[in-house]
Amino acid sequence: MKILFVTWNRIGDAVLSTGLLSYLITKHPGARITVACGEISEPIFKNLPGLERIITVRKRRFKFHWLLLYKEVCRERWDLVVDLKNSPISYLLMTKKRKIYRSSPRRKNHKVEQLAKLFGVSGREARPTLWISHEEQERAASMLPPGPNYIVIAPTANWPGKEWPLSYFSELVSRLLSVESRLKGIKFVVLAAEGEKERILPFINSLPHGSYIDLAGRTELSIVPAILSRASLFIGNDSGLMHMATASRIPTIALFGPTNDAVYGPWGDKAIVIRSEKSWQELFKSYAGDSLMRDISPAKVEAAVYQISQKAPMMENVA
Repeated sequence: MKILFVTWNRIGDAVLSTGLLSYLITKHPGARITVACGEISEPIFKNLPGLERIITVRKRRFKFHWLLLYKEVCRERWDLVVDLKNSPISYLLMTKKRKIYRSSPRRKNHKVEQLAKLFGVSGREARPTLWISHEEQERAASMLPPGPNYIVIAPTANWPGKEWPLSYFSELVSRLLSVESRLKGIKFVVLAAEGEKERILPFINSLPHGSYIDLAGRTELSIVPAILSRASLFIGNDSGLMHMATASRIPTIALFGPTNDAVYGPWGDKAIVIRSEKSWQELFKSYAGDSLMRDISPAKVEAAVYQISQKAPMMENVA
């Protein structure tokens, strides 16, 4: 069976779409899959079982990129075309079946549930999944050797309004490392993209010596799932890394403000959402170039960490 899967460029959206691929792999063992996606999200699919090819879709003026993609795939006879971008080419390709996702602001349910409806299955059956190679596991093990409970902190997002203040992250770390803290044997891992490193330096520089491993800007996206799989907890904003954490099945604390967690929140039963008191619509309208999440206190996030720590085996070595 030959499947063409057209998905999104943004990391978070691409991760959410992996649940459909996981479902299709289970339903059609041995299927040969071609994934068309943006360059930034390519690493998410590199270890996909049954992957035949990844086609990079680079945006061009006047939507010329769709014509280029059509030229790449039009000679094939597909058994199934899944198009999450609702692109014009999917209606033109030779295929036995096509499933096309059409987004709508009126939909209030989670994005995973929206995608699952394409095949008439539940969100549980289309749960996002990340695939990790043996080599990536070994590389991650060299970066995060066994012993500590690693708490991954990802302090960035794709725009400042969605970012919890860096000073709040610093205070949270201080609280969790305090003598009175109920956590034992923890070490922090800082994750961010290379282009984000400079702006989070105040946070990194605030961390006590020996309390953290700085991986910000030092790892490619393809190894991030292996790093996350070695962690006991993830704390971060609404971002692609947050969705990668929940897809990696690790406990996650997701901080939300001017975005809709009902649609884009973490998917899974090991996640806690902490959001601003104001609605995301109110916050979005008031954006002035800075964080919109200052009403989420470090104490509140600290309490969520302790709440998660009581749910074994999420953090097995936590007292």
